[in-house]
Amino acid sequence: MQNEGTVYTVDLPKFLIAFSSPEGREIFEECMIERNLHAFFPLIEQFHTQTDPGYCGLGTLVMILNSLKIDPNRSLFKNYPWRWFSEEMLDCCIPLDIVRKEGITLEQFQCLARCNQTVCELYRPQQSSLEEFRNAIIKSIKSNNPKLITEIDNQPSFVAVAYDRQFLEQTGSGHFSPVAAYNEKRDMVLVLDVARFKYPPYWIKTELLWKSLFPLDSSTGLSRGYFVLKKNNNLQSLDSSSICCRVVMKDKWTQTVSQLLNTTLEITKDYNEKKVNSDKLDWKLFISCFVEKLKDKISTIIEPSTENGQQIKIVQELTEEVKQNSLFKQIQQHYNLDETNAALLTVLLLSLPFYFFNNDPQIIEGLKELQQRMILGKVLNNNNSTSTCGCNNPILSSHISHFYSQFSALSDMMNKTNNN
Repeated sequence: MQNEGTVYTVDLPKFLIAFSSPEGREIFEECMIERNLHAFFPLIEQFHTQTDPGYCGLGTLVMILNSLKIDPNRSLFKNYPWRWFSEEMLDCCIPLDIVRKEGITLEQFQCLARCNQTVCELYRPQQSSLEEFRNAIIKSIKSNNPKLITEIDNQPSFVAVAYDRQFLEQTGSGHFSPVAAYNEKRDMVLVLDVARFKYPPYWIKTELLWKSLFPLDSSTGLSRGYFVLKKNNNLQSLDSSSICCRVVMKDKWTQTVSQLLNTTLEITKDYNEKKVNSDKLDWKLFISCFVEKLKDKISTIIEPSTENGQQIKIVQELTEEVKQNSLFKQIQQHYNLDETNAALLTVLLLSLPFYFFNNDPQIIEGLKELQQRMILGKVLNNNNSTSTCGCNNPILSSHISHFYSQFSALSDMMNKTNNN
């Protein structure tokens, strides 16, 4: 007897062709001959069923991140060493309890992708075309050809679509999934639907999938779209150790970023009101303004993660590395802060994108000089001399890269949402 109130899968509309059907297998064989399956193989290795009805975006991103062989620097299982992406790790842009209730928008998907070491381009249909959509899929497939991956200009990339299920006569509304293959003869693509409890993977006409991107999302008033994702090789490589600090996520991600942006604007204003005319940044005054405005707020912006013993150990190691930095010594000694908060303030100052300070030219030049000195292993002292800072230490470097990427992605997402 069937369980009342439950459903076991749903039939596909007749114009969609199930992957494992006789015709679906025939289309697959044609793709094999056309050599249009290169993206299929890495994606099928990671084919994943979303673990919550609201997790289609997270499930899609997990598949792509693991297909790109990106190290999450976090253990998949508690008390076991294996590092691998799962949906529960993707909480750097929006709290998971909100995702379960509301799903994610396209901007939030892009933010999550960027926070996790990818370059993620978002295209809405109004800014693209059917031809560009098709070409993006073909380029993604060719980029995963193992014979071409070693070429300098070729990086594996993947395409994810955010489309309207109702337009395709499916149950539900907005949905995310990766695109894995292209059949040139029939102009069809293979969608690896991450809601495998509902629908199997299926072949669909490229133009029909394109048209399903146009219906508006009721939560944003905007159309759906598609993404092209590849690994961000410009980011400083993260250390294999877990990231042990993270941006504080309140009920809404906007709270943390808005608070930080407002505070950095206050720092900029305070510094400019107090400074004496000078061609260069007055470091002592700037750090004073920075610390005074943030010393009581730092725990509401970034926090240590101490969910397990390994992270507690890394927090300790991060603090020890930062303590070798003369910038930390200025902050800790002159403002009588405990070591943890002084360390977090140091990491924060080294991580913030320049535009957080209202693009103030003097502050930007000063921060650029600081970063250059950090790259050389030196940092400015109170007397304008230099000393070793230990920036080449892997855990500190990892956190600077991690936070810079996350703050940039969060603020960009907030700006796009506000502009929309």
